[in-house]
Amino acid sequence: ELEGMMSKWMLLFVIVWSLGAFRAIALPLPKEFSSIVPPASLTAEYNFEGIVALSNCSGSIVRYESSRDGDHAMVLTNGHCLEGGFPTPGTYVFDKPSTRKFKILDPNSNVIGALQATKVIYSTMSRTDVTLYELQETFSDILAKFKINALVLSSKHPKENDPIEVISGYWRRGYSCAIEAFVSQLKEDVFTFVDSIRYSRPGCDVIGGTSGSPIVYKGTRVVIGINNTI
Repeated sequence: ELEGMMSKWMLLFVIVWSLGAFRAIALPLPKEFSSIVPPASLTAEYNFEGIVALSNCSGSIVRYESSRDGDHAMVLTNGHCLEGGFPTPGTYVFDKPSTRKFKILDPNSNVIGALQATKVIYSTMSRTDVTLYELQETFSDILAKFKINALVLSSKHPKENDPIEVISGYWRRGYSCAIEAFVSQLKEDVFTFVDSIRYSRPGCDVIGGTSGSPIVYKGTRVVIGINNTI
C-alpha cells in the first residue's frame, strides 16, 4: 500500500528546474522580507486565491479531484520547506503531527487570516520535493470563513510548451512562462529528482522564498507541479 502511495506521489508531483548558477534549496529568509508588498505590476495579472505563505517558503491550499467539501483541507509545499529540516535521501515523513501555521491570501494577494496544520500527510526529498499538510479546517470551513476555494491537483501529466504560472505566497507575486522541457534526472547535492519541469526563459526567474509555490496552468486553478529550484 505504501509503495503504491509513493508511486502516486512520484507521478503527481513533477518538480521544477530552471537553469542557473545557484543551489536550489531555499534558505530561510529574514522575517522582515515577508512584509514587503511587490509592485502591482507583479501581482495584478495573477489570482492568489488559495495561495499561502510559510515562514520562509510559499505554498497553496489544495484538494484532489475526488475531494469532498467536508474533507480536511491540505497545504502543498516543498519537502525542503518542512519544519525541522530536510528529509534525508531515501527517507520520508508520513502521518506526523504538526502545528505549522500558514498565512492565507485573497485573490488580490492580501493576507486575510491564518490556517493551522494538524499533521504532515507526506514529505520527502527523494525523487521529488514535496510536503503535504492536513489542516484542522475543512474545505467548507475555509470557504465559509474566508470565501476562498482550494486549487485542484491534476492527475494528468503536463506537456511541453504548456503555458504556466508560478504564484508565490511568500513574495506575493507571480511569474509566467511555459514548460520548456522535462528533465529525466536532476542531481543536486545529495538529492536526486526525476521528471522535473524546466521553465522557458525569460519569465519564471524565481528567487529564494518562492520554493513551494504551485505551478498552475496559466489562467487556471489547476496545479501541475511545485517550484523548488533555480
